[in-house]
Amino acid sequence: MNVDRKDIVYQKHLREEAGVWDKTAKEELKRHSPDYRHYKETLPYQIYRHPFVDKMLAYINPGDIVLELGCYNGWFTLEMARRGAYVDAHDIARGAVEIAQEYYNQTKKKERYNGTVSYHVTDLNFPEFPKNYYDVVVIRNVLHHIVNLRQLFEKLNKSLKPNG
Repeated sequence: MNVDRKDIVYQKHLREEAGVWDKTAKEELKRHSPDYRHYKETLPYQIYRHPFVDKMLAYINPGDIVLELGCYNGWFTLEMARRGAYVDAHDIARGAVEIAQEYYNQTKKKERYNGTVSYHVTDLNFPEFPKNYYDVVVIRNVLHHIVNLRQLFEKLNKSLKPNG
């Protein structure tokens, strides 16, 4: 399904979607910080997510340049930076990205990371990524929101380095 980014209905749905995730991130922030150490204590993680999260993190090596789609409040992004990755983190929800950026800035003052994070508010139906740049692409809980999935995968494939 192709969508025109200028379509008024599409833009309305995009704002609504971002609003849902902004609100959710703000509510979660009241209970705990956006940090993997806290996320590991959540019920969904303890019940079924931990083996998948562990498996994804096992692919992250020091020095990797990582493209993350759906960074949300940044807990996973931060953990990749702690492991020495240089992460370009994207999400549609500006409020969630702002929470992630703020927490990253706070923790950088207390912790020494070998990696870095750059946050971006991005409509992943119309992304622009550099070619042959990333070692790893991480996508969590996003693909079911994408209407131009084929186009996204083509762009992701081009953004990966050979053997990425």
